Amino acid sequence: MIVRTATINSIRIIAIASSAILNVGDCKVSQPYSREIAVQKIAGITGEEAEQYDDYKIFARKNPRFVNLPDQPIRIINDRADITVDTINILGVNSSSHVQIGQCDHMQAETRIKHIRYV
Repeated sequence: MIVRTATINSIRIIAIASSAILNVGDCKVSQPYSREIAVQKIAGITGEEAEQYDDYKIFARKNPRFVNLPDQPIRIINDRADITVDTINILGVNSSSHVQIGQCDHMQAETRIKHIRYV
């Protein structure tokens, strides 16, 4: 990978959380990962038990994988040796999301969320 310089005039992100990534420039590998449970209970209606990942099948399932294809030759021509961006405005980046300004050779992201609400 050819090393490049990233220049950004202005970037504004309101919120970034839960294994989210903001990467300015090139990277070889990015692997954001997140597991979340959000629970809302009304006091006195449900028990005191804590929610556990093991209680839900979604967290035990194997993550489907893409079939790795043989490497294909690729020719990349960058007109400039730098990455120049004027303004970026983002409301939120969350749960294993990735904002990439530049090149990333390999990206593998995963998130599993189980939102539970007893009303």
